Amino acid sequence: MTERLTISMIEEEVKVYDEYIEIPFTTQDKEVKVRLYPFFSPVTIRDIVADLSEFLNNVKKENVDYDDKEFDDVVAYFILRHCTDIKFTKSKKAKTLYKEFKTVIKSKNIQVILNLIPEESIKEVYDRIFKEVELKAKFIDQIKQIQEQIKELPLENRDILFGEEDNAKESVE
Repeated sequence: MTERLTISMIEEEVKVYDEYIEIPFTTQDKEVKVRLYPFFSPVTIRDIVADLSEFLNNVKKENVDYDDKEFDDVVAYFILRHCTDIKFTKSKKAKTLYKEFKTVIKSKNIQVILNLIPEESIKEVYDRIFKEVELKAKFIDQIKQIQEQIKELPLENRDILFGEEDNAKESVE
């Protein structure tokens, strides 16, 4: 007979997310240690992707000179923010985060840390990113379809729903 899953089994399973590696470095003639949590829980992955998404939205709002070619490095930066004990800024401003990112990504020590993260952990972050992008695209398509259906309805006061015709299109994009 098959056993039933218990909370104690789950507790044992998730202990892996508490495991860490201490990485010693010498920087500015000081001995320092960085804790890296190489296995990412689903909650950690969700938080990484949420912060990344918020950053990318704020980049547009704050007119940060961000280049899409930096995306993978920015993902790595947010992984480091969530999976190490490095003291990062608490700011949520895109300009502040971007400036910090540009500094962090140049560090050879940071590259060493990133190379210690298992490929599977990084893949899980990207899987979540791609899943959310796909869901957002489906959602936008559904909104467009609904707007088209509403436009075809014989309504007397169309401007109440849409304002000007261009406003309906802009709200989706």
